[in-house]
Amino acid sequence: VQTFPDTGYYTITITAGDSITGKDFGNSGAYASISGKKYLDTNADSSISGDAGLSGWVIKLYQDCNLVARTVTDANGYYRFDSLTAGTYTVEESLKVGWVQTYPRVISPNVVTTKCHPNNGTRSYSFMISSGDTITNADFGNGQRGSICGVKFEDINGNGVREIGDPGLPGWTILLQGPVTQFTQTDANGHYCFSYIPPGYYIVSEAPQDGWIKIVGGCNLLLPSGGNDTCDFGNFKLGSISGMKYNDMNGDASQDTDEVPISGWRIYLNKSGAAAPFATEVTDVNGNFVFDSLLYGKHYLYEEQRPGWSQTTSPFDTITIVSRTDTAGLYIGNLHGYRRDCEVLAKWNMLSLPLVVPENRKIIVFPSSVSPAFTFEGSYVLEDSLKNGIGYWLKFDSSESVAIIGDKLDDDTIAVNAGWNMLGSLSDTISTSCITPLGTSIESPFFGYHNGYVQSDVIVPCKAYWIKVSADGKLVLKGGCVAAKRSRQ
Repeated sequence: VQTFPDTGYYTITITAGDSITGKDFGNSGAYASISGKKYLDTNADSSISGDAGLSGWVIKLYQDCNLVARTVTDANGYYRFDSLTAGTYTVEESLKVGWVQTYPRVISPNVVTTKCHPNNGTRSYSFMISSGDTITNADFGNGQRGSICGVKFEDINGNGVREIGDPGLPGWTILLQGPVTQFTQTDANGHYCFSYIPPGYYIVSEAPQDGWIKIVGGCNLLLPSGGNDTCDFGNFKLGSISGMKYNDMNGDASQDTDEVPISGWRIYLNKSGAAAPFATEVTDVNGNFVFDSLLYGKHYLYEEQRPGWSQTTSPFDTITIVSRTDTAGLYIGNLHGYRRDCEVLAKWNMLSLPLVVPENRKIIVFPSSVSPAFTFEGSYVLEDSLKNGIGYWLKFDSSESVAIIGDKLDDDTIAVNAGWNMLGSLSDTISTSCITPLGTSIESPFFGYHNGYVQSDVIVPCKAYWIKVSADGKLVLKGGCVAAKRSRQ
């Protein structure tokens, strides 16, 4: 083809004697061409394989950013520029609103980031072509913008599923990493949204907050062309259980001003169904203990057992931890020794001493009694002091509960006389079948007293019982033996 002059010819006027030079002609062997395809990059992988062509898109050809040609992709997305002479050309695509360019993606010798028009794609092709060159595969991949939205909720029971009652969490930062990097915050209802973002592979994550753990959420996802995806987060606020151990010197299960904390005592926390504790804390100098960072579930709190000490406060029920649970103010009282609360009626009562006490005078043990203590040794005998294993008659003006504090009495051997005897009790209830006679035999049932004599097959702490034996001897009371049946006492 002729490449010079531009007009393709010269017009010359000649006069006599003229010598005309410089009328040159340039030719190349053949025209060059540039072609390619515009396709819908469905999964934003920059690969044309399996992706449909996009028709009706404008492709532009420039030289030194001067537009020299434009064309429109055909029904299959193909375009072609023919009849090109040697030179340097730039090929750019004209983007449509809501679309982004996904290919070409990597800068290479023929891919540049400069563009001749602001509405064109971010990358273009630059070719230096010679006569007869055929440039192919100058392809453009495109995808529509989409969105990734979701909700961050408080997973109250930590099961990873948003249920009725699980509220949204406002003010949390959500991060987006991928073809674009963004961050946003959840609104008053816990919702967030990244809108108008290009297709591609994304990581959606959260900015952690102290005391919270993620139960569910966080996504690695492919946002397809024009896709709208979701990524929800469920979070759980770790719970805690805390309290204080104190020396309950009067055994009344309530901390008085003169009752001091106990340090160095082990407190255990167990989960439902577990054979052993999963956490142990030791009370500090102020008697305090704290179990924190607790997940959802049922928990059981208990303490180490020490010889000579008894817990005066009631054992705690199952503590169920849900999100934000802060179970504080759990007081554990312990008594050095044991406490038994003896219930008395406003009348005569048959009573006994269920513990080994440091001071056994009647006026100390039962200070509100309005009578002396009477026991039976063939006839009634008045006593100022009470002995373990012996029963006594005592009268009270009002019904009440009398607290007795002392060391535990697990077993006892009691001397008895032939005939009727008033028998005392141990620290715990035992069956009468656990009483063994030595040197004598039992000739009657056991009788307690409650608005009249009542036959009994158990010996209850604090109570006393009539029993008849055949001869002088002893009765051995053995702890740890409890009958299934229990009479009213």
